[in-house]
Amino acid sequence: MRVFSSSAFAIFGGLGLGIFTAIYALGSFGLKPATGNQGWQEWRLSENDRMLPYSLGHFLGSGQVPPPKAARYYVRERDDEGNVLSSDCIFEISGPSTPARWWSLSVGQKEESVLSAGQAMLDSAGNISAVVSRHPLPGNWLKPPDSGSFTLTYIVTEPIKQKGDATLVLPHVKKAGC
Repeated sequence: MRVFSSSAFAIFGGLGLGIFTAIYALGSFGLKPATGNQGWQEWRLSENDRMLPYSLGHFLGSGQVPPPKAARYYVRERDDEGNVLSSDCIFEISGPSTPARWWSLSVGQKEESVLSAGQAMLDSAGNISAVVSRHPLPGNWLKPPDSGSFTLTYIVTEPIKQKGDATLVLPHVKKAGC
C-alpha cells in the first residue's frame, strides 16, 4: 500500500509539474529581446527557430491566430525608462516609420485600439508620432484599457531590409505625464 501511494504521488506530482512547466513555456519561451531596440521583445516566428512551437502555442493558447511567418511580432509592457505602461498615464510613441509592406501598432491585450500604416499620419520626414491616453488628443491617438496596465503590440509584415542592416528601428515609448 505504501509503494502504491508513493507511486501515485510521484505520477501526480510529475503530471502537475509538467503542466506548470508547459504553461510557463507557452507564456515566455518564444520571446527574445528585440535587437537594438530597448524595451521591445519579439516572438520568434522563424521556421528555423527551435522556439517556434512555443511561440505558436502562445498565440493558439490565448485564442489568437498566429501572425504569418513573414511578420515580425513585437510586444512591450514598459516605457524606455522602465515604467509600467499604465492607463493612468499618457505615453508618447515616436520613431521612424518602419519600411515594410504593412505595420500596425495596438494597445491592450485584445488589441482594443489600433493604428496601422494605412491610417497613420506621418510628419514630413516620414516619422510617426502617437499618443496613448484615456482621453482623445490631436494626431495619432490610441486609447488604452479603462484601468490597469497594458501591452503595446507592434506587428511588421514583410519588413524591407535596408542596405546592409537587418535591424528594424522600433518606436520609442516615453511617459508624458500622469
